[in-house]
Amino acid sequence: MSQIPKMLRPPRKPDLTCDPPKKGDLSFIYNSWLESYKESPDNPIKGEAYYDYHKMLIISILERSYISILCDPTDQDTIFGYAVYEFKDDSIVLHWIQVKYTFKRLGFATFIIDSIKDLAESKGIFNPIITITARGLAYKHLKDKIKHIYKPKMAFKLKEIQ
Repeated sequence: MSQIPKMLRPPRKPDLTCDPPKKGDLSFIYNSWLESYKESPDNPIKGEAYYDYHKMLIISILERSYISILCDPTDQDTIFGYAVYEFKDDSIVLHWIQVKYTFKRLGFATFIIDSIKDLAESKGIFNPIITITARGLAYKHLKDKIKHIYKPKMAFKLKEIQ
């Protein structure tokens, strides 16, 4: 695993009081997820229809999910990657995980998943099943490292968990 200093933090909201105003993290997550999944072999929708359909799905998932952002602890605006996930019964439902290209193959995705497992344990979910709802570029590196199941339809079925 990489020795690069890193930390997880929640997403930041836009700050319009700064000059210039700072965009929030959700804009970055939304756009990078939308563009990355477009190239996924699992994406069944091609062409312009993809944007109309997938925008709605991503927004609905972001509204109900937890988000962990992996960043540089000395400059938290430097984002290495992120994960979007929910907890359901005895499962972690991982909707999307992404690591920037420059930081791939350094163990960052594994670090994020291990941190999510720790959070699950703090919520009383021990030895969780990891359910993946979308397979992006990070998946090919993770698939042999984590025990998981693939259920894309779960992206549509979960409700917000308080």
